[in-house]
Amino acid sequence: MNIDSMPLHLAVGSCFKEGIQQPLLIKRDNLTDNWMTLSTLTQFDYGAYLNDVTCTNEACIIAGSIDESFPPVTRKRLVLLTSYDQGSTWKTINIAGLPSMVDGYIARIICQDKICHALGYYRDNRKPTLPLLLTSSDGGRSWSYNRNLSDLPSTLQEGGLNTITCTDNFCIAAGTYIEVNSKNNQKWLPLILMSYDYGMTWSGVKDIKGLPQIQFLRIKRIQCKGETCVIAGEYDFKNVFLISSQNKGKSWTFSKELPELADTASLYMEDLTYTNGLFIVGLKQLAVLSIFASRAEDKAMIVKKALARHL
Repeated sequence: MNIDSMPLHLAVGSCFKEGIQQPLLIKRDNLTDNWMTLSTLTQFDYGAYLNDVTCTNEACIIAGSIDESFPPVTRKRLVLLTSYDQGSTWKTINIAGLPSMVDGYIARIICQDKICHALGYYRDNRKPTLPLLLTSSDGGRSWSYNRNLSDLPSTLQEGGLNTITCTDNFCIAAGTYIEVNSKNNQKWLPLILMSYDYGMTWSGVKDIKGLPQIQFLRIKRIQCKGETCVIAGEYDFKNVFLISSQNKGKSWTFSKELPELADTASLYMEDLTYTNGLFIVGLKQLAVLSIFASRAEDKAMIVKKALARHL
């Protein structure tokens, strides 16, 4: 579940009701500090995955996907919803210039002033999945498909974007991609894109120092503070990694050394944030939640200290 941090507090997700997956929208009452479930998403009967929400001065926007059944196949249709009355009513946004797709999924959405970006993946009839980036220049009122992802790796066979951060004109979007060699062997790799013009054009990161051979990779979150940027995720189904830059994306280093929890089974990276001079990573292993932190000035960006562990 993702929660918007603007004065209007909204949370989105999904829930099961009477055995059917349905969209979940929750709003905080600022007078009582209580949270209430809103039943204003009347567009969907079932199969809605609401992944993120944000609010600008213009509107509130929800991003996600909806299951559509075409027996014997169920496909995902990407969806953006907007509200101009603080979440009381919602309308589906038409997205201009979308490529032909049979599946679509939006993982994250971010707005900075009037410029917004939504990212995920889509699938057409030629390749399994491809990175997707949507852009709005009017605070989320209208959206279009961003075609300026021309600097994707030439070996990309399949991929998608999962997280994004922006500070002023500098943006970083990250996800994963698969390349297939001549022997048809798959290789999972980080997909990192950077923009220096508010996300209008993007360039790909070509080199990551210390990147090992990886069977499976999933990037979950990215955070930047000053010149330091940290990307966190999971690899090989049991390990957590960090990819860090100390020079605002000019060079990147892979690190897999986490104290006490390295090379353990059933390990999941839950979240990454920055506060009070610390990058904080939240991990979950079975029923145990662990929190680690690293100072921005630590050049290796290896987490140093377990702050808490509890059931």
